[in-house]
Amino acid sequence: MPSQPAVLILGVWGPILGKDRGFLDPQHAHLPAALYYDVPYISLKQLIWTHFIRWPSTTWHTFYAPDFLHPNARGHRVISDLVTSYLATRLCVLETFGPPPESYNSRGGTQPSHNYDFSNATFATLSTSDSFGAIIKYRNTSHDRDNEGEQQAHGPLIFYEEVNNDTYHFLALDNPSSVPPIPLGVPLNDLIDWNSPDQSLSTFLDSGTNPIGNMVKGVSQPRPFCVDANDPLNPLMPTEVDGWRPWVYLNEKHYWIADQPGARIRVDIESNEGRVAVFFFRSAKLSPGVAYCWVDDNEAGRYRLDGHWDFETNVPAVAYIDHGVTPGKH
Repeated sequence: MPSQPAVLILGVWGPILGKDRGFLDPQHAHLPAALYYDVPYISLKQLIWTHFIRWPSTTWHTFYAPDFLHPNARGHRVISDLVTSYLATRLCVLETFGPPPESYNSRGGTQPSHNYDFSNATFATLSTSDSFGAIIKYRNTSHDRDNEGEQQAHGPLIFYEEVNNDTYHFLALDNPSSVPPIPLGVPLNDLIDWNSPDQSLSTFLDSGTNPIGNMVKGVSQPRPFCVDANDPLNPLMPTEVDGWRPWVYLNEKHYWIADQPGARIRVDIESNEGRVAVFFFRSAKLSPGVAYCWVDDNEAGRYRLDGHWDFETNVPAVAYIDHGVTPGKH
């Protein structure tokens, strides 16, 4: 209807957005609004992310402009395919189940569904062969030059006609429950050498136990070390305690607490990747105090944990108290 237009949010991702913050980008600010207003959100990033991690150089040169941000003609072709595919699936749902039933409005009455007539409509159908979950990507081998060179060689109309006829298959995770190959916010600058060609498959698979392995730069994969007051298999067992004691809340949540200023507690840890984090409790009602944490003898670089905050909710919080810690026991 003219006063009730259909709304769709289209996310377009570029590699430069992941250089410093990895998978995190403006999408994480857009998604709450999309969820709140019940607006569909489709994103190029969801399709191309895993593929880019495996073949960063080839993916960048194939689908993006030299600025690492804007899609080129082929990138826009993929984006248009995403939109077309999504709209086709919605038409299939509408054809199968019909228009939505009556819904209640904010005044307690019913909002009648519009009596659309689809008797003469032609609906698109989707085939499972249209899936993007193939193993590799391929493109028309007749044009391996950059966009500008191709346009000069063939003319813009011929070039865009060839782009329209390209076929792309994108790398997907093994199955829908597979864990993404790198952590959420790891900067791509830490993993990818932007000036190097893509690794061969044998080098890529042999670079570590994780399929992403050591990537191009040889960055070691973390082997997390964790102890927890609530975990009987990996319990938090201090090696030195002065003024701290274990405390159980409602016979289910376990903590270490201290009442006296200057109380100290020491825990042995083992570092591999270099960052050390501490989980602690924040509350306005219980108003916990302040604790300072540091690794080894780096008291000068201590990190302050504030237990009190002004929000109504009681929450666990996490803080990285040190970075660049050498591998080994501390």
